[in-house]
Amino acid sequence: MSGINANVRNFINNIRNDVEVESNLSDLKVALTGLNSHQLVDLARESQLNYLFDCLNSSNRNQILITCDVLKLFLPSLSASHLLSQYGTSLNRALTHPYKEVKETVLKELIRCVGSDAMMALIHQESDLLPSAATCLCDEDTSVGCRAVDFFINLGKTKNGLQSICQPAIIRQLINNVGNNNIYAIRVFEVLIDIGVSSIESLKFLENEGLLDRLSTFLSSDDVLSMLALLEVCTKLAITDHGFDFLSRHNVIKNLVLQLASYNDCPAISTLIFPGLSKFFGLVAQAFPDKLLSNHGDILRCGFSAVDETDLNIYIPALELIGLIAYTPEGKAVLQRQDEKYMRHIMGRLHEAMSKLPTEWRIRAVHVLANIIHVETDRITNEITRVNEAWFNQLGTSGMSMLVTIARQPFPDLKAAAYLVLLNMANQRWGQYKINCFEGLMDFLLDRRTETDLEGHHMKYNILKAIIETDTADAILEPHNYEAIIDYVRQGPIFAPTVTEVAIEGAE
Repeated sequence: MSGINANVRNFINNIRNDVEVESNLSDLKVALTGLNSHQLVDLARESQLNYLFDCLNSSNRNQILITCDVLKLFLPSLSASHLLSQYGTSLNRALTHPYKEVKETVLKELIRCVGSDAMMALIHQESDLLPSAATCLCDEDTSVGCRAVDFFINLGKTKNGLQSICQPAIIRQLINNVGNNNIYAIRVFEVLIDIGVSSIESLKFLENEGLLDRLSTFLSSDDVLSMLALLEVCTKLAITDHGFDFLSRHNVIKNLVLQLASYNDCPAISTLIFPGLSKFFGLVAQAFPDKLLSNHGDILRCGFSAVDETDLNIYIPALELIGLIAYTPEGKAVLQRQDEKYMRHIMGRLHEAMSKLPTEWRIRAVHVLANIIHVETDRITNEITRVNEAWFNQLGTSGMSMLVTIARQPFPDLKAAAYLVLLNMANQRWGQYKINCFEGLMDFLLDRRTETDLEGHHMKYNILKAIIETDTADAILEPHNYEAIIDYVRQGPIFAPTVTEVAIEGAE
């Protein structure tokens, strides 16, 4: 180890004295690459790394990149307190470096140190650290921008960090960033929304500071792609109680419903807008079916009518919207309160999608069916199973046959979707009855040889395990199938029978 230390010190001394800097950096990188983590920790603690940061002040691109590689080996070996107390100023300066690799390296280390006392000390000591990091949010390089987003999100989830972000100067800078460019605005909103999701107090803090005032405006933007990107970011806020309340009070939900209801007003972009909005409302309806759908009836009306569109980019997302709503018992109850003709029509259109469309669309349609009949075992009631069975039967007399045909397909994603439907049937009495009574299906599920990949083996195992763990299985299944399933589950997802060889004396 002493020999290694001597070599490293020699390389760093040469670098400090400006002797063949690029060559010595390369040799240093090679030397460090061969060390284990304990050796790196010891070397990092006893070495003066300021001279390495000085190597970034160069017009030599190769030297800068090698320096980043060396810093990536050294810096993670230092504790947050050591790194920030000894090299905080150097890290701060590096945030404004013109090379993205330098900023990425620094931001990664700052993210690692968030939550430490040393980080807050550095923020107080280096007054331009947060402004520099905020500038990185608007970096033209996506990797730098995303690292800056992660830094601010993690910082904002700490009490003192949130207060630091909400200083007047930082607030002004963030607001200015929102106005500069839609891409930069999305990064800023991603930071603010992630912070707001973390707690009611954090969201109130951001609201009181006016940092979310322009959210509704951006969600009504003519830049459809930016609007949809921001909508996806907003989903995580909308599915929290305090986030849903905030978006409702500020009419964000109302305005988005209006956009959904008027998707046909602009056919040129409807195939972009409708899928994003229907997914958003489907996920929000899973969390708050009554609050959302009782106050915004246009969501269901759009879903019921849009399934008749010929454009698959609207037809299938409309089915997916209904599937997402039906996923929970509360959502099923909302759908049950509607005229039964709507769900009958939905199931008819779902049958068409599952049987007639190209494979990529059929996969999505089968997943819709899995959502519609889904119910967690601990939430099963007679009413829910009655509703699920009735909806499944509305696929028609060929529904079960179509599902089994899909399950036997050689296409992994399509097969997996069909297995998911069978899994969601397996914990319900009616589903077990259909599985048991469909000719050849139980033999197919018990036959391990039909599967060629690991996922298929696990899916079959999960289906059979779900059946056998219910109280109704022994009454529904034939005795030999019941015993066969018990053996299958006991053996596990992957099982190969042991072949016993008997040696016969005198045999060659």
